[in-house]
Amino acid sequence: MALSSIALCSRALLKLGADTIISFDEGTAEAEIAANLYPTIRDSQLSACPWTFAPGPVRSGPPGQGHWRQCYRLARRRSDLRRRRSAQHL
Repeated sequence: MALSSIALCSRALLKLGADTIISFDEGTAEAEIAANLYPTIRDSQLSACPWTFAPGPVRSGPPGQGHWRQCYRLARRRSDLRRRRSAQHL
């Protein structure tokens, strides 16, 4: 189950023994701190993981042409490619 940013911050605050929040704009110290820390921590945690499903953008043609503005090359494992090749020869 995916949590919203507010729900995630509220759970973290609860574990720290602080009051939970219902909005980043509610005016409490907890909400202000969560609003300032959440984007930075989220981005640093996401960029720290070596994601393999989209190793980087690739161009599919001249910029601005076609249906999509960007596309991503899918990472493939060598073992997956070997299985495909052997299945084609059967």
